Amino acid sequence: MLRCAFLVLLFALSDSYAPLYLYHSASRSDYAAFATEAGVVWAEPDYNFVHNCTQLVSNTTRATNTIPLFTYYSSQYKDTANVATPESLARVQKEGYKFLRIEGYIYFDPPDGILTSPLVLFWNEKLSDLFLTGCPADEQIALKHGYVPVGIEGYAPVEFRDWNGSPPPGGCPFEKSTTFTGLQLSFRTGVYGHAEAWFSSWGSDGNMYMTWAEGTVNETTCGHQNRTIGYAVAGGDDPLNLNITNVGCFESYPEPYEGRYPSASLIYDRYWYYGTYALDSIPKKGQNCSGKCYVQGPFLDFLYSPVASPVHPPQWNDPRFFLASDTDNLFDQTSKNNENVKFGAMHVVNFGQHLEPEGTVYLIGHGSNPSSSDHESWMEGDGVYLARGNATDPIQINNASAWKFYGGNDSANSLMWIDHLDDATPLFKWNNHTGSTSMTYLPAIKKFITCVSTPTKSPYATRNFDTYFLESDSMTGPYKLIVYLSEFGPEAYDVSIPPKFAATKYEEFDGEYYYSFYLSYSANFAVETNDPQPPGSQYSWVLSEARFKVNSPPTV
Repeated sequence: MLRCAFLVLLFALSDSYAPLYLYHSASRSDYAAFATEAGVVWAEPDYNFVHNCTQLVSNTTRATNTIPLFTYYSSQYKDTANVATPESLARVQKEGYKFLRIEGYIYFDPPDGILTSPLVLFWNEKLSDLFLTGCPADEQIALKHGYVPVGIEGYAPVEFRDWNGSPPPGGCPFEKSTTFTGLQLSFRTGVYGHAEAWFSSWGSDGNMYMTWAEGTVNETTCGHQNRTIGYAVAGGDDPLNLNITNVGCFESYPEPYEGRYPSASLIYDRYWYYGTYALDSIPKKGQNCSGKCYVQGPFLDFLYSPVASPVHPPQWNDPRFFLASDTDNLFDQTSKNNENVKFGAMHVVNFGQHLEPEGTVYLIGHGSNPSSSDHESWMEGDGVYLARGNATDPIQINNASAWKFYGGNDSANSLMWIDHLDDATPLFKWNNHTGSTSMTYLPAIKKFITCVSTPTKSPYATRNFDTYFLESDSMTGPYKLIVYLSEFGPEAYDVSIPPKFAATKYEEFDGEYYYSFYLSYSANFAVETNDPQPPGSQYSWVLSEARFKVNSPPTV
């Protein structure tokens, strides 16, 4: 009965296309894709469902410009093969594979006016496994595990699907957006490296200048004793097929804190600026999170280098290679002695290839009033704070007296920038429901989009995370909630919208309006799952194709 209910759910997911479901059998070392109920029934109980990332034009009717997608099986190799081209059909028939069924129909060539994804056939000689996928994330995993591409079998239509939100927890301080009504994902995902803390800056040369930490990128490993952090340059205009070059690590000592991590990247004029912050793992008074709170320490400073390139590595200068004390940082903060910080994991407000106004850099991030919360961590705080600095040269960006802090509005409702951090006012407050925060300005729609990730259950910073999206006309609000996503990833963090991959206008499809972009994030550093949601979420730099649904014909 449960299986029947599951099948009803599977085959009711798409109204326009037929979902193609990826399955895997560990005992047979076999990946297989099914679009028919007969295929799914045949796979049980030896195969486990992986995800649904691809669609067929139909699983019943052949339309114009489509070809059948056949399913064959080899008892000798214990391999299921999904093939469509004459060459692949001849190959499996020659190898003794037996015909099982037609799963459905795919495009022979990409049709005009329809977004498609190539269905690539891979082969693993060691496992004797033919593997068909239309998901870029799967392709990268296949290459990593010894599969080699055989060719393109055809093209699958790409369909955006609602990623339905959940009601926000109690005490939510935001009104519902009247501009945007929800989020949709296509499940087309680019995955790069095996690391986290990917923060980008879009250079005038078109490249993205990246930070990263705790992992391996292009066979370069960073993270030794929490003292090495990484950099890279991402080239190309296709977020699903970027070229990661100029990968390297450098030392940056955290003591007297336990870890030092990247949180900000900025290319401006002649310099690449690289911001870092500190972390501790010792729980604060009153915290009960099994010693894995990852207490947020202070924002430290900006390393800097003359602008590098995809070929020439940066030459980093670190104003604080060694920290003289726990308060030796840009804003003289400390998280020792059970104190909280307002400015910890700070991220550059992203205006794309320029600063607005020129030479001015804004930092946004979560924090807590020193006496207000027992649960401040790298993923949790009471409020979100904003600071404004001067990026015209390395001296100014690391000059504490040149920084101003958002201080609210005065009696005439004019914005106040104040000199003293102690008087800094949060942009918004939500006790224990703020966390890793990014903000991007999208000039095409004249909106600031703020992305916040926070623990699903406070104060656990190594379990599932929630992510929510806010929109505003001004950097300082008021903010309205677009969607709240419980357990997104299910442990996604450092979520942002890179402007390089954001649309230049609203789009209309069948009378409905959308705004398209790619979500950038990492996921599942501590949560082990065989069913990441959305598909492709993993401990890497993830770029997931997405769009907001727009309530009515927009005016910009």
